[in-house]
Amino acid sequence: MVKKGPAELEGLTGDPIPRRLGPKRASKIRKLFNLSKQDDVRKYVIGREIVKEGKKKQVKSPKIQRLVTPLTLQRRRRRLALKKKRAAKSKAEAAEYIKLLAQRNKEKRQSVISKKRSQKESVKVSQKAADAKGAAKSAAKGAAKAGAKAPAKGAAKAGSKGAAKTGAKAPAKGAAKAGSKGAAKAAGKTSAKAAAAKTVVAKAAGKTKAVAKTAATKTAAAPKTAAPKGVQKATQKKAAAKVEAKAPTKAPSKTAAKAPSKAAAAKPKTTAQKK
Repeated sequence: MVKKGPAELEGLTGDPIPRRLGPKRASKIRKLFNLSKQDDVRKYVIGREIVKEGKKKQVKSPKIQRLVTPLTLQRRRRRLALKKKRAAKSKAEAAEYIKLLAQRNKEKRQSVISKKRSQKESVKVSQKAADAKGAAKSAAKGAAKAGAKAPAKGAAKAGSKGAAKTGAKAPAKGAAKAGSKGAAKAAGKTSAKAAAAKTVVAKAAGKTKAVAKTAATKTAAAPKTAAPKGVQKATQKKAAAKVEAKAPTKAPSKTAAKAPSKAAAAKPKTTAQKK
Protein backbone atom coordinates (compact mmCIF):
# COMPACT_ATOMS: atom_id res chain seq x y z
CA MET A 1 0.00 0.00 0.00
CA VAL A 2 1.41 3.28 -1.21
CA LYS A 3 -1.21 5.86 -0.42
CA LYS A 4 -4.33 5.97 1.68
CA GLY A 5 -7.47 6.86 -0.16
CA PRO A 6 -10.47 8.86 0.91
CA ALA A 7 -12.30 5.82 2.25
CA GLU A 8 -11.24 3.36 4.91
CA LEU A 9 -10.32 -0.16 4.07
CA GLU A 10 -12.51 -2.72 5.78
CA GLY A 11 -10.55 -5.10 7.97
CA LEU A 12 -7.42 -3.06 7.68
CA THR A 13 -7.94 0.54 8.62
CA GLY A 14 -11.63 0.72 9.42
CA ASP A 15 -11.61 -0.85 12.91
CA PRO A 16 -9.12 0.56 15.53
CA ILE A 17 -6.90 -2.05 17.22
CA PRO A 18 -5.94 -1.36 20.84
CA ARG A 19 -2.28 -1.69 22.02
CA ARG A 20 -1.50 -5.05 23.37
CA LEU A 21 1.16 -3.86 25.90
CA GLY A 22 1.45 -0.56 27.71
CA PRO A 23 4.57 1.32 28.79
CA LYS A 24 6.89 -0.33 31.31
CA ARG A 25 9.25 2.48 32.36
CA ALA A 26 8.04 4.70 35.20
CA SER A 27 8.88 7.96 33.44
CA LYS A 28 7.01 6.87 30.30
CA ILE A 29 3.96 5.92 32.37
CA ARG A 30 4.07 9.38 33.98
CA LYS A 31 4.32 10.95 30.56
CA LEU A 32 1.43 8.89 29.20
CA PHE A 33 -0.89 9.71 32.05
CA ASN A 34 0.58 13.16 32.81
CA LEU A 35 1.45 12.30 36.40
CA SER A 36 3.52 14.20 38.94
CA LYS A 37 6.34 12.91 41.14
CA GLN A 38 4.04 12.54 44.08
CA ASP A 39 1.61 10.26 42.20
CA ASP A 40 2.01 6.52 42.53
CA VAL A 41 2.94 5.05 39.17
CA ARG A 42 1.96 1.52 40.16
CA LYS A 43 -1.75 2.40 39.99
CA TYR A 44 -1.49 3.40 36.32
CA VAL A 45 0.18 0.37 34.93
CA ILE A 46 -1.56 -1.10 31.91
CA GLY A 47 -2.27 -4.81 32.28
CA ARG A 48 -3.89 -7.39 30.10
CA GLU A 49 -6.53 -9.95 30.95
CA ILE A 50 -5.98 -13.58 30.24
CA VAL A 51 -9.16 -15.66 30.03
CA LYS A 52 -9.04 -19.39 29.81
CA GLU A 53 -11.96 -21.83 29.75
CA GLY A 54 -12.73 -23.29 33.10
CA LYS A 55 -10.24 -20.98 34.84
CA LYS A 56 -10.32 -17.73 36.65
CA LYS A 57 -9.67 -14.48 34.83
CA GLN A 58 -6.04 -13.42 35.26
CA VAL A 59 -4.47 -9.97 34.78
CA LYS A 60 -0.80 -9.71 33.89
CA SER A 61 1.00 -6.38 34.34
CA PRO A 62 4.62 -5.52 33.58
CA LYS A 63 7.30 -4.89 36.22
CA ILE A 64 7.87 -1.16 36.39
CA GLN A 65 11.47 -0.22 35.70
CA ARG A 66 13.33 2.73 37.28
CA LEU A 67 10.74 2.92 40.01
CA VAL A 68 11.93 4.99 42.97
CA THR A 69 11.11 3.19 46.20
CA PRO A 70 12.33 3.61 49.80
CA LEU A 71 14.56 0.55 49.30
CA THR A 72 16.18 2.08 46.23
CA LEU A 73 16.72 5.31 48.15
CA GLN A 74 18.29 3.37 51.03
CA ARG A 75 20.60 1.56 48.66
CA ARG A 76 21.52 4.87 47.05
CA ARG A 77 22.35 6.33 50.45
CA ARG A 78 24.44 3.29 51.28
CA ARG A 79 26.36 3.56 48.04
CA LEU A 80 27.04 7.23 48.64
CA ALA A 81 28.10 6.55 52.23
CA LEU A 82 30.49 3.83 51.13
CA LYS A 83 31.86 6.09 48.45
CA LYS A 84 32.48 8.86 50.96
CA LYS A 85 34.04 6.39 53.37
CA ARG A 86 36.39 5.05 50.72
CA ALA A 87 37.35 8.59 49.73
CA ALA A 88 38.12 9.54 53.35
CA LYS A 89 40.08 6.33 53.88
CA SER A 90 42.14 6.84 50.75
CA LYS A 91 42.76 10.46 51.73
CA ALA A 92 43.96 9.39 55.21
CA GLU A 93 46.16 6.64 53.75
CA ALA A 94 47.62 9.11 51.23
CA ALA A 95 48.43 11.55 54.04
CA GLU A 96 49.97 8.74 56.12
CA TYR A 97 52.01 7.55 53.11
CA ILE A 98 53.25 11.07 52.43
CA LYS A 99 54.22 11.38 56.09
CA LEU A 100 56.01 8.01 56.06
CA LEU A 101 57.77 8.86 52.80
CA ALA A 102 58.96 12.16 54.24
CA GLN A 103 60.24 10.34 57.34
CA ARG A 104 62.09 7.74 55.25
CA ASN A 105 63.64 10.43 53.06
CA LYS A 106 64.73 12.25 56.18
CA GLU A 107 66.28 9.07 57.60
CA LYS A 108 68.00 8.39 54.29
CA ARG A 109 69.47 11.89 54.22
CA GLN A 110 70.60 11.52 57.82
CA SER A 111 72.23 8.15 57.05
CA VAL A 112 74.04 9.65 54.04
CA ILE A 113 75.21 12.59 56.14
CA SER A 114 76.34 10.27 58.95
CA LYS A 115 78.22 8.08 56.45
CA LYS A 116 79.98 11.12 55.01
CA ARG A 117 80.86 12.31 58.51
CA SER A 118 82.16 8.87 59.52
CA GLN A 119 84.23 8.68 56.33
CA LYS A 120 85.70 12.11 57.02
CA GLU A 121 86.44 11.13 60.61
CA SER A 122 88.02 7.83 59.53
CA VAL A 123 90.16 9.68 56.99
CA LYS A 124 91.24 12.11 59.69
CA VAL A 125 92.02 9.27 62.11
CA SER A 126 94.00 7.38 59.46
CA GLN A 127 95.93 10.53 58.59
CA LYS A 128 96.68 11.12 62.26
CA ALA A 129 97.80 7.48 62.66
CA ALA A 130 100.00 7.75 59.57
CA ASP A 131 101.52 11.00 60.86
CA ALA A 132 102.12 9.40 64.26
CA LYS A 133 103.79 6.37 62.64
CA GLY A 134 105.99 8.61 60.50
CA ALA A 135 106.94 10.68 63.55
CA ALA A 136 107.68 7.52 65.53
CA LYS A 137 109.83 6.12 62.72
CA SER A 138 111.76 9.38 62.33
CA ALA A 139 112.24 9.60 66.11
CA ALA A 140 113.41 5.98 66.22
CA LYS A 141 115.87 6.60 63.37
CA GLY A 142 117.21 9.71 65.07
CA ALA A 143 117.53 7.90 68.40
CA ALA A 144 119.28 4.98 66.70
CA LYS A 145 121.76 7.30 65.00
CA ALA A 146 122.41 9.22 68.22
CA GLY A 147 122.75 5.96 70.17
CA ALA A 148 125.14 4.56 67.57
CA LYS A 149 127.33 7.66 67.69
CA ALA A 150 127.38 8.59 71.41
CA PRO A 151 127.54 5.31 73.37
CA ALA A 152 130.01 3.66 70.98
CA LYS A 153 133.04 4.99 72.86
CA GLY A 154 131.75 4.04 76.31
CA ALA A 155 130.69 0.61 75.04
CA ALA A 156 134.14 0.07 73.48
CA LYS A 157 135.87 1.06 76.70
CA ALA A 158 133.63 -1.08 78.87
CA GLY A 159 133.91 -3.98 76.41
CA SER A 160 137.69 -3.76 76.32
CA LYS A 161 137.90 -3.69 80.13
CA GLY A 162 135.51 -6.59 80.56
CA ALA A 163 137.18 -8.56 77.77
CA ALA A 164 140.59 -7.96 79.33
CA LYS A 165 139.36 -9.20 82.71
CA THR A 166 137.49 -12.21 81.40
CA GLY A 167 140.19 -12.96 78.81
CA ALA A 168 142.85 -12.85 81.50
CA LYS A 169 140.88 -15.24 83.73
CA ALA A 170 139.02 -17.73 81.57
CA PRO A 171 140.81 -18.34 78.22
CA ALA A 172 144.35 -18.52 79.70
CA LYS A 173 144.27 -22.32 79.92
CA GLY A 174 142.88 -22.79 76.43
CA ALA A 175 145.33 -20.34 74.94
CA ALA A 176 148.25 -22.09 76.66
CA LYS A 177 147.08 -25.48 75.35
CA ALA A 178 146.57 -24.17 71.83
CA GLY A 179 149.94 -22.36 71.91
CA SER A 180 151.79 -25.49 73.06
CA LYS A 181 150.15 -27.62 70.33
CA GLY A 182 150.93 -25.04 67.62
CA ALA A 183 154.50 -24.64 68.85
CA ALA A 184 155.04 -28.39 68.80
CA LYS A 185 153.74 -28.66 65.22
CA ALA A 186 155.90 -25.71 64.07
CA ALA A 187 158.97 -27.14 65.81
CA GLY A 188 158.42 -30.51 64.08
CA LYS A 189 158.14 -28.84 60.67
CA THR A 190 161.25 -26.66 61.21
CA SER A 191 163.29 -29.64 62.45
CA ALA A 192 162.32 -31.66 59.36
CA LYS A 193 163.31 -28.77 57.10
CA ALA A 194 166.65 -28.35 58.97
CA ALA A 195 167.43 -32.06 58.61
CA ALA A 196 166.76 -31.94 54.86
CA ALA A 197 168.95 -28.87 54.55
CA LYS A 198 171.78 -30.60 56.46
CA THR A 199 171.66 -33.61 54.13
CA VAL A 200 171.76 -31.35 51.05
CA VAL A 201 174.72 -29.40 52.52
CA ALA A 202 176.57 -32.65 53.38
CA LYS A 203 176.17 -33.87 49.81
CA ALA A 204 177.47 -30.58 48.45
CA ALA A 205 180.42 -30.66 50.84
CA GLY A 206 181.32 -34.19 49.76
CA LYS A 207 181.26 -33.18 46.11
CA THR A 208 183.46 -30.15 46.78
CA LYS A 209 185.99 -32.32 48.67
CA ALA A 210 186.13 -34.78 45.79
CA VAL A 211 186.70 -31.96 43.31
CA ALA A 212 189.42 -30.52 45.56
CA LYS A 213 191.17 -33.89 45.76
CA THR A 214 191.17 -34.28 41.96
CA ALA A 215 192.55 -30.81 41.56
CA ALA A 216 195.30 -31.54 44.13
CA THR A 217 196.35 -34.70 42.30
CA LYS A 218 196.51 -32.85 39.04
CA THR A 219 198.69 -30.15 40.54
CA ALA A 220 200.95 -32.78 42.12
CA ALA A 221 201.43 -34.45 38.75
CA ALA A 222 202.31 -31.14 37.15
CA PRO A 223 205.95 -29.85 37.09
CA LYS A 224 207.31 -28.19 40.19
CA THR A 225 207.35 -24.76 38.66
CA ALA A 226 204.81 -22.79 40.66
CA ALA A 227 202.10 -20.94 38.78
CA PRO A 228 201.54 -17.30 39.45
CA LYS A 229 199.00 -16.22 42.11
CA GLY A 230 196.48 -14.78 39.56
CA VAL A 231 196.31 -18.09 37.70
CA GLN A 232 195.77 -20.00 40.92
CA LYS A 233 192.90 -17.70 41.95
CA ALA A 234 191.22 -18.03 38.52
CA THR A 235 191.37 -21.81 38.65
CA GLN A 236 189.95 -21.83 42.16
CA LYS A 237 187.05 -19.60 41.11
CA LYS A 238 186.27 -21.81 38.10
CA ALA A 239 186.24 -24.93 40.25
CA ALA A 240 183.97 -23.28 42.83
CA ALA A 241 181.54 -22.11 40.10
CA LYS A 242 181.35 -25.66 38.66
CA VAL A 243 180.59 -27.07 42.11
CA GLU A 244 177.87 -24.50 42.75
CA ALA A 245 176.28 -25.16 39.35
CA LYS A 246 176.18 -28.93 40.03
CA ALA A 247 175.00 -28.58 43.64
CA PRO A 248 171.13 -28.18 44.30
CA THR A 249 169.80 -24.70 45.14
CA LYS A 250 167.22 -25.77 47.76
CA ALA A 251 169.17 -25.12 50.95
CA PRO A 252 171.65 -22.24 50.69
CA SER A 253 172.37 -22.32 54.42
CA LYS A 254 175.33 -21.17 56.46
CA THR A 255 177.00 -24.57 56.36
CA ALA A 256 176.83 -24.64 52.56
CA ALA A 257 178.37 -21.19 52.44
CA LYS A 258 181.18 -22.23 54.78
CA ALA A 259 182.00 -25.48 52.94
CA PRO A 260 183.28 -23.97 49.64
CA SER A 261 185.42 -21.48 51.53
CA LYS A 262 187.15 -24.37 53.33
CA ALA A 263 187.79 -26.20 50.06
CA ALA A 264 189.11 -23.01 48.49
CA ALA A 265 191.38 -22.46 51.46
CA ALA A 266 192.63 -26.02 51.22
CA LYS A 267 193.84 -25.67 47.61
CA PRO A 268 196.63 -23.16 48.21
CA LYS A 269 197.78 -25.21 51.22
CA THR A 270 198.34 -28.22 49.03
CA THR A 271 200.29 -26.23 46.48
CA ALA A 272 202.32 -24.58 49.22
CA GLN A 273 203.12 -27.92 50.83
CA LYS A 274 204.18 -29.41 47.50
CA LYS A 275 206.40 -26.42 46.91
